[in-house]
Amino acid sequence: MENPKVSVVMSVYNEEKFLKEAIESILNQTYRDFEFIIINDGSSDGSQKIIEDYQKDRRIILINQKKSGLAKSLNKGIKLAKGKYIARMDGDDTSEPQRLEKQVEILNNNPDVAIVTSWVRVIEENGEPIGILKIPEGEKLHRTLKRRNVICHGSVMIRKDVLSIAGFYPEVWKFSQDYALWHKLVTLGYKFYVIPEALYNYRLSRKSVAKMVEQGIYRTMTKKGYELNNMNSRVINKFVSEEKKEALYQYMVGTFKLKTGDSRNAIKYYVNSLKIYPIQPRCWYRFAISLLPNSIGIKLDEIGVMTIDEAYSILMRLKRLIRR
Repeated sequence: MENPKVSVVMSVYNEEKFLKEAIESILNQTYRDFEFIIINDGSSDGSQKIIEDYQKDRRIILINQKKSGLAKSLNKGIKLAKGKYIARMDGDDTSEPQRLEKQVEILNNNPDVAIVTSWVRVIEENGEPIGILKIPEGEKLHRTLKRRNVICHGSVMIRKDVLSIAGFYPEVWKFSQDYALWHKLVTLGYKFYVIPEALYNYRLSRKSVAKMVEQGIYRTMTKKGYELNNMNSRVINKFVSEEKKEALYQYMVGTFKLKTGDSRNAIKYYVNSLKIYPIQPRCWYRFAISLLPNSIGIKLDEIGVMTIDEAYSILMRLKRLIRR
C-alpha cells in the first residue's frame, strides 16, 4: 500500500467541547489521500474517548502520551508521518471541505513553494462568523513575518522535507513555536503562498483568549528573567481574574469586528468589555475609532494602538520611578 500524500497532524489537550467538529471537518475533506495523526497530549477530559470513537476510520492514528507540550507533540507526530506534505489542525477549529484539496494543488504545481496557508474566518464560540482575516501575500508577507506573526497555525500545509531541514518546531519555546518556525523559514529564503480564500475557521473562545493572556504574561515575565517553563493555570489566575478574561474576550471579538469592517458591532463588544473592566487603554482607543467611518478607523487602528501602548509603558515606568 502506498503512503498517503498528506499527513494531518493535530495535538489535543482537553478539547472535548469542539473536538468532534474539528475531527469531522478533516474526515469530510474532498481530498482523500491523507492520514490523520492525533496526539492526545495527556488530556484529563473526554478527549481520548471522543478520538477513539472515530478510530473505525483507518486514516486516524491515535497517539496517547503524558503531557509534553505542543512543540514536542507536533514534532513527534511529524516524525511519524508518512506523508510528503504536513497539514496542521487544531482541536477547537474547523477546516472547510476543500482546504486540503486546494493546498495540495498549490504544492503540487509550485515546487518553489514551501508552505501554503489561506485567509482565515474568525468565529465565535457558538460558530457564528465574526469576519475574515486577509493575510498579506508575496514579499509583503515575508516582510511582515520578520516583525510579527500573521499566519494562523492550524491553517498551514508544509513540505515535510522543509520541516526536517529547518529542524522542526523549537521545543525550548513554551509559546509561539509556530512563529519561531515561520521566521526561520523566511530567513532561510523559503517561499510562502497564501490562498485568497477563507479555508480555515479559527474559533475565538474564552479558552483561546486565556491562552493569549498566558502567552503575553510569558513574554513579559521571561523578558524580566523569570523561568516559566512550568507555568500553569495557577500562575495565570494570579495575574488575570475570570472577570478580566471575559473583558478580554469581548475586546478581542470587538477588535476582529473592527478589523473586518463591522464597526457597528465592534462598538457593542467594546462597551461590554469596558463595563466589566474599564482600565483598558487599547479598548478605549479602539472604541473611539470604531465611531469613525470604517475606512478611517482601520487606517488609524495599528498606528494608534502602538502609540497608546508606548504612552502607557512610559506612564508605568514613571509611576515606578516616583515610588522609588
